[in-house]
Amino acid sequence: MPNTREMIVVVAIFACLATFRDMRITLLMVLLVMAQVSGAQVYKIINADGTISYSDRAQEGAEEVSVPTLQTYEAPTNLDSAPASEDAHEYPEYTLFEVVKPKHNETFRDNGGYVAIQLSVRPGLFREHEISIFVDGKDLGSSRGSSISLQNVDRGSHTVHGVISDKNGKEVERTSRVTFHLHKSTVNN
Repeated sequence: MPNTREMIVVVAIFACLATFRDMRITLLMVLLVMAQVSGAQVYKIINADGTISYSDRAQEGAEEVSVPTLQTYEAPTNLDSAPASEDAHEYPEYTLFEVVKPKHNETFRDNGGYVAIQLSVRPGLFREHEISIFVDGKDLGSSRGSSISLQNVDRGSHTVHGVISDKNGKEVERTSRVTFHLHKSTVNN
């Protein structure tokens, strides 16, 4: 937690950076934020020449300023940073695991046979879990990634699905099979 002198230095730096016209607004904002962070009170003082000053110390004729509570956000826990578990049941269930690309019965026209495959998993992939992507029943390998780009896919209809496995290779979750079609141009068409 910064002490009063450190806060004054920070306020002075911000005040120097602001133009004269915006200095009062900048100073007020910095004081309000820093007062909230430090838990100190903020006082408004109207000087003899009519200018307004703000301070963290009560002075004669000072008016206490009500500082609104800052909005905060607490990030969800990252399960990848959780300690490794011997029991796979300690992980919550996946609420979503599906093939996003290609869409079911989507048709591609590409002579290079390029097809992008993308899976969606919620919540994110848990520690010690891997995803395997299968095309026409052939496992393309396991990784922690949820997408892959294929090339030289033969023309015709193909199926794709994904499987999430634990560290022992036991299947945890499986997507539905999605069929896609690849057309390549020929001299005849």
